Amino acid sequence: MNKFEELFAQYPFALTDEQVKAQTADIIAKHAAENNNAAVWKQCLHQIDLTTLMGDDTDARVEKMAACVNYFGEHFPELKDYNVASICVYPALVPVVKANLKAEGVGITSVVGGFPASQTFIEIKVAETAMEMEEKYNNLVKYVSYLAEKLDTSISHQDYIAEEANKIIAHQDYLAENMNKMIGHQDYLAENMDKMIEHQDYLAENLDDTIGYQKYVAEMLDKSIDYSNMLAEEANKSIAHQDYLAENMNKMIAHQNHIVEESNKIIEYSNYIAESMNNKFKNSVNENEIPAENEVKETVVENKVVENSKFDSKKYQEELGSKLDALISTVKTNYAEAKEKEAAALEESKSRINSTDFNLINYIPARLQESWMKLSDERKKEILAESKMFIIKEEASAVYFWNTRDLREKRMDSV
Repeated sequence: MNKFEELFAQYPFALTDEQVKAQTADIIAKHAAENNNAAVWKQCLHQIDLTTLMGDDTDARVEKMAACVNYFGEHFPELKDYNVASICVYPALVPVVKANLKAEGVGITSVVGGFPASQTFIEIKVAETAMEMEEKYNNLVKYVSYLAEKLDTSISHQDYIAEEANKIIAHQDYLAENMNKMIGHQDYLAENMDKMIEHQDYLAENLDDTIGYQKYVAEMLDKSIDYSNMLAEEANKSIAHQDYLAENMNKMIAHQNHIVEESNKIIEYSNYIAESMNNKFKNSVNENEIPAENEVKETVVENKVVENSKFDSKKYQEELGSKLDALISTVKTNYAEAKEKEAAALEESKSRINSTDFNLINYIPARLQESWMKLSDERKKEILAESKMFIIKEEASAVYFWNTRDLREKRMDSV
């Protein structure tokens, strides 16, 4: 028994033709209906080996067959994914198919062993099969090499994955360690939460006392606001009185200037009269004229009487200057007293500054804070004293107050 007989002996086949026909008919009866559809037909088309095994096959015939397979998808676009499985030819025409077949997914099949009659020597059959298998073997070697290369790439990728997996494991260990720390911190938070709850209970217990104190503070604040309003009203009255004093002071100064101007005119006129009288007296003496008794006793000039025959201009000027000095001294005294009253009113307003001024300071706009910090304490007190002349109850009025202040060390009206 040769090796082929030994091979066939391992797979005994005992079916008769009648049995095959019967089983085939049974399969068709059970499954023909469910497989009678377009999907099955397309799959059957996709399993076909398109074959030419004519005794007169030529290169041209095989080239034409390959062209039909190449353009199958263009002519039947709905079946482009169901082209034939392969083109089957004699071994000698396999290179022709390989050179002309362009369709993707279509294989090349070759018959061997003296197909189809197989009426030749076994050695020829083996040789023909070996020659065909050699090319398949070379292709297989190339494919195996390709697989080996891909396998090396896959192994490298697996090494990379293993390295990354180790990093992930290390990170997981780190996370686990920190998770334990977090759990411990949560226990600490829970413990302190209990303490916080106890403290909140304490706060709630004392809340009534706090509310009562807040009501007391609110009541005191209302009284403070009323007192501030009263101070503002009094300050407005004081300002009005100061304006009145200033107005009358201006009138007094104007009147004094008028008196000085008129006095200067009187002095000039007196000098003129004295000079005229002296000249007249000298002329009378030079001409040996003795004036009449009534002329000696009094002389009338422009309806004004001048006693004695000689007018003492120096004495008159001294008396007039003394009166003017007394008048100017009186004006200066009155002006000094007015300034003292104004300063006293300002000092009184400064003394009324209390702790609520610091609440006003909290509303200084950001752009003015630097200027405020540069001022002296005395100037700050003056500005805060001015706040008593306003009714400031909310942030808007406080901001308006600061925007209208002169935050310089010396006010322009005091220069």
